[in-house]
Amino acid sequence: MEKFDRHTLDLVARAVVSGHRGYGKQLDRVADATASLLKNRLEAAAAPGAARARNSHKAEEALPDRETLVSLLNRIEKHLAMLVLAQGADDRSQPR
Repeated sequence: MEKFDRHTLDLVARAVVSGHRGYGKQLDRVADATASLLKNRLEAAAAPGAARARNSHKAEEALPDRETLVSLLNRIEKHLAMLVLAQGADDRSQPR
């Protein structure tokens, strides 16, 4: 599998967290495979991408190499943190 540049990593990370697809077969497969690894974490953060996460043995074949996967996981953590902070800000802005 080819190495991804930082823009592609960020695109896949956003796809994992948001659940959006349509970036091409290869990137969509990588996003689905990565989401399946992080299903519990996505569900805990109430990320929309949790609905796309399925446990599949085929998903393992689509995973990138270790170095790329670590970079991708770091990007996903950033997007999950932003999602959780945004949800917290929405909760604080609601009248009591």
